[in-house]
Amino acid sequence: MKLSPSNHPKRQKWEKPFDFLFACAGYFVGLGNIWRFPYLCFENGGGAFLIPYLLSVAFMGIPFIMLETSFGQCCQSGIMKAWDKVPLFKGVAYAGVVCVFHSNVFYIVILSWVSKYIVASFSSPLPWSVCGNPWNSENCVEMNVRMNQTNLTEHQLNATKGVSAAEEFWTKEVLGMSSGIDQVGSIRTDLLVNILLLWIGVYFATFKGVKWL
Repeated sequence: MKLSPSNHPKRQKWEKPFDFLFACAGYFVGLGNIWRFPYLCFENGGGAFLIPYLLSVAFMGIPFIMLETSFGQCCQSGIMKAWDKVPLFKGVAYAGVVCVFHSNVFYIVILSWVSKYIVASFSSPLPWSVCGNPWNSENCVEMNVRMNQTNLTEHQLNATKGVSAAEEFWTKEVLGMSSGIDQVGSIRTDLLVNILLLWIGVYFATFKGVKWL
């Protein structure tokens, strides 16, 4: 059943074509490309990894992005409304929403870690560069310790048994990892607050629709 012009909902539109292009660029050039891609490239053969990656992007990534974008532009609606025209495949819409939700939950946690590092970076010296912090253990080793020839061997022996200050900052201060799987540990209230603030920021960045993107 078609909607008459009187009761058809008013759609928001992009003010400029470049706004749409930048929104799409922010969608597929996200945190995963900046954070994970160099690591995956290093772990899977360096330059050789680019060959299957570029082939996958050319024959799978770009066609699917064009298909999804064209489908949304043609239907002029969101994913849930777009599949109303084909009720048999409405499950595709629900699957898409679930995938986006899981991706957002995953990346919002990473952003909470990043925000903690940003706040800690205003300290001098950097808390992950020195030992002596409340979370450091006796095995903490500072990587920038200047060693002379008289105690070089001793420092080398301690370094093999020790843990770097950066690793202890990550595992103990940021993650708060327990000693074993049998120890549940406590809720990281600082990370919880970061996550809540980030979700609030996401809401205020999107509740106005395309005008605020």
